[in-house]
Order: sequence, then structure tokens, then C-alpha cells
Amino acid sequence: MILRLVCILSLFAALAPGSAAANPADLFGLGAPSMGRAGTGIATDSDALSVWRNPAALGYSQFHQVSLGMHLGWAQYRCFDDPISTSPLLCPASTLADGDRDGRIDPANPEDRWVPQSEDYPAPHGSQLAVSIAIRKFLRIGVGLSLPLERLLLIQTEDPYLPYYPRWKSRHQRPGVHLGASVRIVDGLYVGVGASILARARLDMHFTVEARASDEDLNQEGEGDLAVDFVVNPDDIRVDVRPTIAPIAGVAWDLGTLSKNLSGVRIGVVYRHPVKLRVDPAVVSLDMYGIVDDVGSFGDVLIPLQAQVLFSYLEWFTPRQVAGGIGVDRPRFQVAVDVTWHQWSELVPAVAVVDSEGTDIDIALVGLDPQVQNARPFTPDFRDTVSVVAGGEIRPRPKILKGKVGSLFRELGVIFRLGYGYESSFVREQTALTNFLDNPTHRITAGLGVTTFNPFDFTEGPVSLDLFVQAHVLQRRIHTKDEAWIADGIPSGWPERGVVDSGGVVLIGGGAISLGF
Repeated sequence: MILRLVCILSLFAALAPGSAAANPADLFGLGAPSMGRAGTGIATDSDALSVWRNPAALGYSQFHQVSLGMHLGWAQYRCFDDPISTSPLLCPASTLADGDRDGRIDPANPEDRWVPQSEDYPAPHGSQLAVSIAIRKFLRIGVGLSLPLERLLLIQTEDPYLPYYPRWKSRHQRPGVHLGASVRIVDGLYVGVGASILARARLDMHFTVEARASDEDLNQEGEGDLAVDFVVNPDDIRVDVRPTIAPIAGVAWDLGTLSKNLSGVRIGVVYRHPVKLRVDPAVVSLDMYGIVDDVGSFGDVLIPLQAQVLFSYLEWFTPRQVAGGIGVDRPRFQVAVDVTWHQWSELVPAVAVVDSEGTDIDIALVGLDPQVQNARPFTPDFRDTVSVVAGGEIRPRPKILKGKVGSLFRELGVIFRLGYGYESSFVREQTALTNFLDNPTHRITAGLGVTTFNPFDFTEGPVSLDLFVQAHVLQRRIHTKDEAWIADGIPSGWPERGVVDSGGVVLIGGGAISLGF
């Protein structure tokens, strides 16, 4: 049995995608039982997905375990201005931007009004898979995966002057890979180490573009378009992906080692290392050759235009986290409280950054110093947050089954779960040009578990089906702009009324089945 589980674990590790981020865990938690209790479990939970929550807590597990889960989600965000109607939700185009690309913003021009698209915020669907192995009394090993359902990965770069929610845009549309192990120091005291596997990437592109026009085309009369033939040759496109690791370390301690009366009273501490990977600048090189045929006595004229543009964005960020929890785990109930510090002040969101020093354009022998438009300069200015979650569950005594059903399932238990969590916003007041939106968030959760013991020939432990629902309520927040910023003209992303409204609700629900061996 152990050999089979080792093979399964090795296969999952081998198939784990290299480009991973722990963001779905930060938003929703991992593991259906914990997700029904608002994500609590740093001190108490020993399921396979505690490999991210607190790898040391794996030590409490008495069985090998395999868990497979899925969740579906729905999100609704407020209009950035007063809505036109609420059923259905229709939002006015009140954000001003240079929609017609004429270099200026005219409030009277309908094309200069930005309209956000609902499909820009994918529904938070996802799946989770985890395996843990118990080796005698002293060692536990686990691996957990969280994967979006509709894609392998989504990263979107944004204009920092246009309103968007960095936390909810696409962070839940990324895979997460978590590995870890727990070692027993003494009975009831465990230390654990783990890691989230992520990746960094570089993209290089080189094109040759040839344009051909004749002297007759250049001197044509009338309103007709100039006939030019373009040939694009992608000489070189290269994507380089390399792995990196974000370590996790934790301690879990059952105070029953001090006194039998304290058995089941547990404390836990975990440290999760930040990931601040800069995606290397993408280099776009263009070698353009405009060939003009039969220009008077000159014959064919070759006009070379060479351009190299460097642009980059910073992403793959997960905050440094230091978390502690305390809980009581008894046969008929469990309660727990977790507190986590998030170093969001180091966040640099997925914003396109053009490297003006590396941007160069040459036409023949004439060098140009280009002014790149729509490259919005910004200085990140976020703040750290503290989240608090509390949750618990009630476990009535299992019902002993009789007859044919009892011969298969032996017993049937039901578990009821509730939880609540709160985290403040990492975004400061947006009075200037940027429009990063984030809100104090209330997490309200509930869960239901159905358990039995060893119902199948291939299991030797508990089997459970766990369901959960979560409501993430984004508390309404209004940002009032400082009108001094429009003294020299309206900038892109400016709200017509001078205020930006934010808030909303994110709902997810799902379940998981877990088998003990």
C-alpha cells in the first residue's frame, strides 16, 4: 500500500506544472474542511492540504490520505460610478481614457470613455488534489495541487490608471504546487518544512518586416489608400522558463505533552516566504525595410527602420506571511482562531512597464529618441495587512448502521462547520492617477461533512465527503480624486465625477472526497 502511494506521489510531483503561484490558497484557502471553517487549521488540521497551511500539522495524521476536490464560483463587482440599473447590472461609461488614440481626452467624445468588460474577471472555478503519506510515527510527506478549471494559467497586464482589482483580477487563475514534510520531535510536537514551486520567464521576439510600394503608388492622386505590401518574417521567438522555490516552515504542538488535561489544545506557527519574481524584460526587435520601386532615376530605394523596445511587468508575487493559530480539537468538536500578517507592501501588480532607456529607433542613419505613449509611470505604495479567521465544527456521535448497509459502511457521521474571517485592504486612498482597487473583505463560510470508516476493500481508514460555501463580501469603498491632477489636462483613467466606487461579492462553493489508507 505504501509503495503504491509513493508511486502516486512521485507521479503528481513529476506532472506538477513549473509555473505555479500560491494565490488561490491566499484567497480561498485549501482543503474543503478548512474552507468551510473560513480557512482555519494552522494549529489543528492534518489533512493532506495542510502541506501549505502548516506542513508541521501533517504530523497529527494517522493515515495515508488522498483527496480530490473542486469548486465553482461567481463574482459581481460594483460599477465604478452610480449604476444605470441594478437588475440587470448596467454600468455607465464614466471613466475617461484616450479611446480614439488621438493623444488627448475629450469628455464629449464617446470613444474617449472606457467600458470595463465583465469577461475581464474570470469566474473563480478551481480544483484541488492532494496526497499524504504516513511513515511510521515520525515522518509525514505530502503534495498538494490547486488548478484552475478552464485554463492552466492566466496573467493579464493592466494600465495602472484604469480601475481594476489586483487581488481578484486573475490571481485565482493560476496553478499552485505545494510540497512538504513533517517530522516528530516528541509525541505531540512536530516541525515541518515545505515549498511552493513557481517559475520565472523571459520572452524574446525578433521580426523582420518588409514593406514595398512603387513610385506610381506614392504619387497616386485622389483619396485612395496607399497600396503597400507587407511581409512579416518571425526570425526568432524564444520563451525561457526556469523554476524557483518559495520555502514554508512551521511548528505544531499539542499541549497534551505538558498535561493530559490539555490534550487536543494545539498551537501552530508558520512562515511562508515571499515570491517577488520579476518577469525578465521582453525584447521586441523589429528590422523593417521599406522598399520603394522605381523612384525617378534612383531606381529602387531601400529605407531601413530598426526598432528595439524593452517592456516588462512584475508579477508572480505572493506576500511574505507569518501566521499563528490556536485551536481545540476534541472528538465531538473543533474550534480554532488563526491570525496572519501579509506583507502586501512589497506587491508590484501586473502592470506593463516600458523601459524607455532600452527603447531605440533608427531610420537609416538617423537616430530617434522616441516618446512612448500609454506607458503609465507609477510608484507602488501598498500597505501590510493582518487577517483574522475563526471557525469551528460540531461532530455528533456517528450512527452505527445495521443490515446490509451496516455491513458495508459500519457507521455514518455528520459534521457541521461555520467560519468567519476579516482582512483589511492593502490599497491606500487613490487620490492621484492610479486606480488600484481593494476592499476590506469579510469571509463568511459554512460546510457539511459526511464520514464513514473503511467502507471499501482498498481503504483502511476514514472516508469523507465534505461540502462548503464561501461568501467574500468586499466592503464598499469610495476614492475621491484630487482635482489638482487635471490642471494640465485630463489623464487617462480619470473618473468623470471625480470619484471611484468599489466593492462587490465573490461566491464559491464546492466539495471534496477524501480516502484514508
